[in-house]
Amino acid sequence: MVLEQIAGITGILFSPLAIFAPYISITIFALILSGSIYGLNRIVVKREVVLSIKSRLEEVREKLTAAQKDNKKDEMQKHMQEMMKINSEYMKHSSKAMIIPLALAFLFLPWITYTYTGAVAQLPFALPYVGAALTGIYWYILVALAAG
Repeated sequence: MVLEQIAGITGILFSPLAIFAPYISITIFALILSGSIYGLNRIVVKREVVLSIKSRLEEVREKLTAAQKDNKKDEMQKHMQEMMKINSEYMKHSSKAMIIPLALAFLFLPWITYTYTGAVAQLPFALPYVGAALTGIYWYILVALAAG
C-alpha cells in the first residue's frame, strides 16, 4: 500500500520518461538517480573532515604500533581507546554516505517496480541467477552499477 502510493507520487515526477522505450527511460532514471546520490554525498559528507579523521587515525595507529614494539601496555590501552573514539567519529561521517542512497532508493525504486513489469531488456548472454531477459529493477541495477 505504502509502496504503491510512493510509486504514484514518483510516477508524476518521472512520467515524462514514459515516452521512451522502457530500457531507455530506466537508463535515464538510473543516471539521474546516480548523479543525485553523488551530488548529495558531495554536499553532506565533508571530504576534508573525513581526510583529517583518517590522518589522525593513522597517527594513532603508528603510536600504537610503537607502543606494541616497546611492550608498553598502558600506552597501548590509551592509544586503543583513542583509536576507537576516532573510528566511531569516522563511522558517523561515513554512515551519512550510506543513508542517502537507501533513502532515495526507498523513494524512487518502487516506481520502476510498478511501472515496468516483465522484461524490459534482452541481453545477448545470460547472467547467472537472472537470465538474459531483464526486468526493470535488474536493468536499473545493471545501469546504476555501470554509472557508478
